[in-house]
Order: sequence, then structure tokens, then C-alpha cells
Amino acid sequence: MKRLLEHLLQEDDCAKVFGNVLFGNPPGAEIDLAKEKEIRKAVQSFFSDKLTYRSKPENVVNAFRQLLKCKGKFPNELQPNVSLLYRGVRMKEADILKVKDWKFVDETKQEIVGTGTYTSKYPIQSWSASKIRAEFFSIDFPDWRAKHLIPAVVIAVPDKEEMLFNTKFVMDFKRKMKSTQKYAMEQEIVRVSTKPISCKFVLPTQYIRMVDGLSQRTIDHLVATAGFRVRA
Repeated sequence: MKRLLEHLLQEDDCAKVFGNVLFGNPPGAEIDLAKEKEIRKAVQSFFSDKLTYRSKPENVVNAFRQLLKCKGKFPNELQPNVSLLYRGVRMKEADILKVKDWKFVDETKQEIVGTGTYTSKYPIQSWSASKIRAEFFSIDFPDWRAKHLIPAVVIAVPDKEEMLFNTKFVMDFKRKMKSTQKYAMEQEIVRVSTKPISCKFVLPTQYIRMVDGLSQRTIDHLVATAGFRVRA
């Protein structure tokens, strides 16, 4: 009974902020209130990719935390419609060495995969329902080769309580604004948490070979675990 009451109170609070239509006032619908406009602006700044490589402002983090509380009120917009998620990252050599079970994904030997734990330093992170999109983001950092960072894709099934957005809702949301239109097809989903999660790391072998000056220790580790020779 207590949990039900808390749930009803939470939905009532969400209704006070967002009304019955989330981030939109189509003909005949309600006008967005000041608080909703503030949260919408914060979400838009995150989706516009302006915050990718720096700490997220407190107002942006708080906006996503507010939305996380409103998934019951807006399930079609805020409840993720997929379970398996992908995130593009760059792994340090020390992280490569921590994975003890690297192996080839298949007989093509174009990727190796290993199990591990992913921990983000950001309180909110962009994930994707598309592995290809995540791989693109893993190389979208100009100095990865020189800094001995290896592009990788994290594959995980995060706790749905930490996740936000139906991918179609995000695509429609981005299409409506000039600053986010070019990112509309990313199939983006957002995670609001820094808790470590179990995952798979997938490394395309072509990127490993492109890194400048990998240490002999890393090279030997990949040979010993996956049978992958960096210097073919």
C-alpha cells in the first residue's frame, strides 16, 4: 500500500511539471510550463552533443533524474523499448590487460570479445540500440591512436530502472530542433547512473592494429588469450 501511495504521489508530481504531454504542445494540447521548458532545454543540450567530452552541468543531470522519476507517467516516451544496449568507448592498455578471456567473435577474426565491468565517470551517458552507431562513436576522438586508446563497444543489459527513453521518441524529439536534427538516427537511450555493470567488450581488430606503439605486454596478452597477433 505504501509503495502504491508513493507511486501515485510521484505521478502527481510529474503531472504538475509536465501536464499530460511530455515536451510538446501540438494543436489543442497544453502549453509547456516554465519547469518543463527548463528540463526540455537541458535535455536538448545533452542531445546536441555539446557536452560529450566534459562534465555534465548539474542542471542537466538533475533534468534527467527528474525524468527518471516520471517513467510511470510517460511510459511510451521514457520507458526503453530495448534491453541490449551498446556504448562506444576507448579502452586503455591497462583495461585490456584486465580482461582474461579475449577470444575471436567468429571465424572472420574481425573482432575479439571479452567479459568485464564497465564503470562510467559521467552521471548520465549516451547509449544506443545500434552496435554500428556505438562503434562509430568509439572512433570519434581524434587522438585515440597516439594516446594508445583502443576503440571498443560495450555491450550490456543495464538495470531498466536506470534507463530513459523510447528510441522513437528520441528520434522524433531530435528532428524537431535544428541543433539536434543531424543526430536523429542514433537510436539513443540514456543511462542515469555511475554504478559498475557487467558487460562484454568488443574490439575490432583493425583498430587495435592502428594504435601507435602498443606495449609488448599488451601484444603478448592478446596472443595468449585470443590468439590474436597484432603484427600479422
